[in-house]
Amino acid sequence: MVYNHHCLMRRKSQGDYRCMMAVDVDGHVEPDRVRGALALAMAAHPATMAGLGVDLVWGRPYWRLPRPIDAAASQAAAAAHRFVDLSKQPDCPGCLERSVRTSLAASWDYAAGPQLRLDQYALADGRTRFCLRWPHFLTDAEGAQGFLYDLGRFDQAASGEPFSSPSIDRADAAGREPIDVLAPYSTAQRIRLFRRALAAMREPPAGRLISLFPQRFPPATSHGLLHRCWDAASVSRLHAAAKSTTPAGPGLYARHLIACVIRGLHRIYVEHNVDTDAYAITLPVRVAPPVSSETTRSGRPVHGNYLVPLTISGRRDLITDMQALGEDILRQHRRFLDGRMDLHWCSVMWALSHLRLSMYQALLKLDLGYVPLAAGFSYYGEIDPPIRSLGGKNVTNVWGSSLVATPPGWNVAFSRFRDSLNLALTYACPAVAGEMAVRFLDYIEAEMFTAT
Repeated sequence: MVYNHHCLMRRKSQGDYRCMMAVDVDGHVEPDRVRGALALAMAAHPATMAGLGVDLVWGRPYWRLPRPIDAAASQAAAAAHRFVDLSKQPDCPGCLERSVRTSLAASWDYAAGPQLRLDQYALADGRTRFCLRWPHFLTDAEGAQGFLYDLGRFDQAASGEPFSSPSIDRADAAGREPIDVLAPYSTAQRIRLFRRALAAMREPPAGRLISLFPQRFPPATSHGLLHRCWDAASVSRLHAAAKSTTPAGPGLYARHLIACVIRGLHRIYVEHNVDTDAYAITLPVRVAPPVSSETTRSGRPVHGNYLVPLTISGRRDLITDMQALGEDILRQHRRFLDGRMDLHWCSVMWALSHLRLSMYQALLKLDLGYVPLAAGFSYYGEIDPPIRSLGGKNVTNVWGSSLVATPPGWNVAFSRFRDSLNLALTYACPAVAGEMAVRFLDYIEAEMFTAT
């Protein structure tokens, strides 16, 4: 399903449906050391270096694993890794920003593989930034963190440095069969879940949903990226604001941040004289695989996307009342959780997996259940165990985001690292001007610490 949306974005000149994750470390790392660890990590997770094919009989995408694995992994690591020395550049931060933006827009041949890229930037103050890029149909943010964790684990093992192993060896977990969230459900039960999901898709939206952009699918020629990070003291103020304005319940801080994004969107819409009854944003919800004595959440294989979409509608008539807006968001969130809509959406993916690519593409052209989203949104924490070392150096931050089509044209990704909070905003150019993206980010930040 994610691959088909990737193809849809390409067909509409929206760019690739791709993600990125940055890892900052507190020292310089030798590029050869990184490539060696990358080869070991890719050998443990062969889909990362596989080619992408489409079966002519069944019309389904599949991975073409190279053979032999170890030799192919060395070649794939050399192709995937790029070292950029910015340490002597007078404008190191500006050069870094421009290089990352260029890499976001760059495409590669997914049919040939490998399926990821790892850019290593040597910075002026002796630090290093790693930027992992991958198509969203390969994995999600949790899987990317798992791969980066393995990159650090294999590096330290090869270097003879001590490393505390997790409770379940990720390399062993990577060789297991893909997790089937619907495994406990029979075919008849899956069909019933699927029918309920279709019924939910046919429900009318909360009033008129108007896009910010006059053209329905404005093309993207490049992508911008903005990043901010707040320390522990600021996060404490955020928590206090959230507890004073957001109704108690599951995902309290995520719901507070959703309300902040919706209020920031409202200010942007007002500035551009766009009148809409509500602002629709996506909230990817993680679907936990069945837990048994042999598998735990921390031992999840890297491959695959275990996310289902929840669309939150922020009503415009509630914008000025943070408490009322929060109660409405909680109602939508509880309805999703209590109705186990995550399983319903998994059943949709299961049903669509039986279609040929051409059949699925034909369905997408019909725009069934199309909702003009106002923004993408995600909020996630660290994996367990977390990433703490890479290239033999201490990790000081981990954050990331993904590209989305226009509309919504921009994607807001909050992520936690230790006691800090990151916000990464990616946006499609030229539909979203850089100045407007900065204002949107400023509006969100202003709302985050407001207790009214």
